[in-house]
Amino acid sequence: MFEERFNNIDQRFNQIDQRLDGLQTDMNAMKGEMKAEFAELRNHMGVLYEEALQRIADTREIPTTTSSKPLQSKDDLGRRLDPLEALLPVVQEHAAKLERHDAEIERLKRRRK
Repeated sequence: MFEERFNNIDQRFNQIDQRLDGLQTDMNAMKGEMKAEFAELRNHMGVLYEEALQRIADTREIPTTTSSKPLQSKDDLGRRLDPLEALLPVVQEHAAKLERHDAEIERLKRRRK
């Protein structure tokens, strides 16, 4: 009776050992795959890094355009500033709305307390 129970326990331990061996094999295979994937990722990231550095270097060489020529007269200056001055009231109105909005939020926060 005890012998049979010990044999059953021994069989279960053997099954557990086999499962653990299988898990260890699977984990070793996954480690190998991960190392290969990380090596590929490292290579890809290095390529992207070099490409980013090249793009940054290329942006330093900004070509001059015809619109960057010096202003010839006050009329040229006026033509360039008129659209900006037309936007000034819109920007000021927007800034006032933002201030009113911030004040309203603060008022509501104080009311909640």
